[in-house]
Amino acid sequence: PEMPPVNETRGANEWLPATEEQKAFKVDPRFEVNLFAGEEQFPEIANPIQCRWDARGRMWVSTSQAYPHVYPGMASRDRLVILEDTDGDGRADTSPPCRSPSSLATAACMSPSSRI
Repeated sequence: PEMPPVNETRGANEWLPATEEQKAFKVDPRFEVNLFAGEEQFPEIANPIQCRWDARGRMWVSTSQAYPHVYPGMASRDRLVILEDTDGDGRADTSPPCRSPSSLATAACMSPSSRI
């Protein structure tokens, strides 16, 4: 089916808390949307580019403070963040330390042993 028109923006979007973002979702009534992790608890996941789940149920989030506008001389603050639910409530509660890529990590590929 044809996709509905989309409002396009130029520049930065207004940041909203996850609860406000969810109000704008249009979800098929057969499904529900639950928050696993948000910037309020994990500010390091702001500006996500990509995320993957590994075999241990952890979410790996690739983020960039510069993408898509990397200017000459600008220091990269890109990150690969691991989010984990250790108490089984369906929400991330810990973010173990992870190596930060040198620049613009736009994706992560997982092996069966959860290694990048």
